[in-house]
Amino acid sequence: MIRVSFYFLLLFILLFSSPFTQADCSSPTGLTGAYEWISGSGEMKFCNGTNWVSTKVSTSLTACSTAGRVLYTAGDLKYCDGSLLVSTTSGLTNGSCAGTTAGTFHYNTTNNWEEWCDGTLWNVMYIQPSFSLDFMS
Repeated sequence: MIRVSFYFLLLFILLFSSPFTQADCSSPTGLTGAYEWISGSGEMKFCNGTNWVSTKVSTSLTACSTAGRVLYTAGDLKYCDGSLLVSTTSGLTNGSCAGTTAGTFHYNTTNNWEEWCDGTLWNVMYIQPSFSLDFMS
């Protein structure tokens, strides 16, 4: 009986302490670095370990119809919001990406942001400011 209880307890601990059952972001659930099309807001977002962060910088006048489709065109990583192309370029760069295919994007675990390669440099996707202004002081 003790052996069965021990195995049951061990199984319970393994199931509920597994890193695979833990999500870093919610609504929807996702792990740090996950990149998702959020249909409710019509935006591409990535999980920074705590929150879903929008990659939207500006909307172009270029029409599109496949919501969530990611395109690399004219040195810019864009996505379709269902009607127009949206740029993700923040204007910030993060070093050389020589040898990486232009248009490749990944999550930078050191800086907690998404970045994409233009064939020469890593371009940081839009980063929402994480500060607030206090006018009551």
